[in-house]
Amino acid sequence: MLHRGRSVAFHVAEGLTVACIILSSCSYFSSTTREPYYPLLSHSIFSDQSLTLIETNNVVIKAIKSNRYVSVSDYQGVNDVAKIVFNEAEVSSAVSLSDVQSSLFHNALESIIKQFTCEVFTSKHPNSSIQLCPLSKNATNTAERALPFIDGVRLKHRLSTTIHNDSVGLEFELFLRSVQERSLDTLWGAVHELGKIPNSELSQGSLVLTVNMNIHKKNDLDRRWRSLHHEPLVFFVILPPVESIWQSKNEIKSMSFAYEKAVLLIVDSR
Repeated sequence: MLHRGRSVAFHVAEGLTVACIILSSCSYFSSTTREPYYPLLSHSIFSDQSLTLIETNNVVIKAIKSNRYVSVSDYQGVNDVAKIVFNEAEVSSAVSLSDVQSSLFHNALESIIKQFTCEVFTSKHPNSSIQLCPLSKNATNTAERALPFIDGVRLKHRLSTTIHNDSVGLEFELFLRSVQERSLDTLWGAVHELGKIPNSELSQGSLVLTVNMNIHKKNDLDRRWRSLHHEPLVFFVILPPVESIWQSKNEIKSMSFAYEKAVLLIVDSR
């Protein structure tokens, strides 16, 4: 019998039998919360005042709360929101909106998503079983099964892909900055887990890539590739959680799975 003035929690602490009766199941005591594999995006530093993303009302958090995203494999859907996500391209005199709506951009985006996914998959599986992953032999520390950007070469070296078309004189360079360049404690670090964000329909364990993009065109006079803007354009791609990628049958399946599930966050840069 519970005495007046004493909490249920007090009596639960007195004995396991009482706890099981009150809570119906002793499994209540087993924690279902896992440690994140990457720092949480919601806790990442966003401003010079050391405010975290969740403490602000910036365009990134607005897009997540409003569930504004489009599948990256939906070329037309991505092209339709390009003027919102890549507003710098629309107002630039050097690069046009049609450039970022080209098949080259879509191919480069697919490439960097699959490269990252393959390195995540490799971190859980022995290199001897990996056949097709780009850079799989040296991208991760297999002995420690290190995730990219947590340990291994990504601490000092970017993950990047470059695709160009000489006939049209257009080149895309997409990259995730090394930890040495940008700490994962900040929004501009390469990868985070989403974390708990109000109203978001995405899994809290979803991976968020902060992708940087340089666009180059060839000069008609000397035929050299020249950057069309001083700073990279930045956008965000959301992938399935680490465990989902690890559960794939092989690296080919993991890359296809992640790309099919990946979405482009529609951050209004205007």
